[in-house]
Amino acid sequence: MEASIKMNKTDFAIGLAAKVDDSNTNSKIQTCVAKESFTCDICEDVKPEGSQYVVVDGGHLLHKIVWRQQATFGAIADRYVQYLNNKYGQDIAVTFDGFPDDDKKSTKNCERLRRAAHFSPDVMFHEETVLQYTKEKLLANECNKKRFIELLKKALQKANICVQQAVEDADLTIVNTAISVAPQYDYVCSW
Repeated sequence: MEASIKMNKTDFAIGLAAKVDDSNTNSKIQTCVAKESFTCDICEDVKPEGSQYVVVDGGHLLHKIVWRQQATFGAIADRYVQYLNNKYGQDIAVTFDGFPDDDKKSTKNCERLRRAAHFSPDVMFHEETVLQYTKEKLLANECNKKRFIELLKKALQKANICVQQAVEDADLTIVNTAISVAPQYDYVCSW
């Protein structure tokens, strides 16, 4: 069986694709640098034939859905579930970054400090709470972001979507997940 791993992380990303040939233990790894305006055979958005498993970066996913003002947080979470089911089908996993207690040692510390400049107050919310802030402002507050990710994780799990949360940065967990399921699928993609 042949399995492929495909990663596309940001507008400008280093894509890693691994082709695994199970008939022997040799593997071939190719890398490419891809920008949306460039083309790269490894990183192209192609709908493959055969079974496919998709590992989604939860941080990337958070930016994919427009939050409608006056929507409830439950309705917003449901939109994420619909998006994932419509775009990727059933065989998917979503992996979120973790939030270590000692964020001074975090690889995400600089990014979190930058986002804190757009700070919003701590907002207590649940599924029935109506959104009062923009997504960007609400998620700039780390406590709000953690709270929303917990709410979203519950909605995803309820929809039978595999959800993981890394200890810190999700990238290694995403790659390890893709590698672990690769023998069972024709294609494994990471977004």
